[in-house]
Amino acid sequence: MRRMCWGQGTAIAISFGFFQAMMPVLGWLLGRQFESYITSIDHWIAFLLLGYIGGKMLGVVEKHGFHIDIRLQGIVKIRERQYFKGVMLNHGCTS
Repeated sequence: MRRMCWGQGTAIAISFGFFQAMMPVLGWLLGRQFESYITSIDHWIAFLLLGYIGGKMLGVVEKHGFHIDIRLQGIVKIRERQYFKGVMLNHGCTS
């Protein structure tokens, strides 16, 4: 695998930072648009989402016990070439 130069690393870091900074702004803008529609039921939405997440966590503990073995073998693979579109897609997905 070839080494990455400073310019490529800087471009990737700046694009990650840009997407990480823009996601809260986008969420705030969308939230302002739908505020009048969900204000009366927002607490129920939060309750259902947190209840679902908590239920899933309890289900995993029930199924696997308290000692969960997480293996990441083969999940992360870095290719020699990283195309700009692929990097941008990755930034958007991880944000």
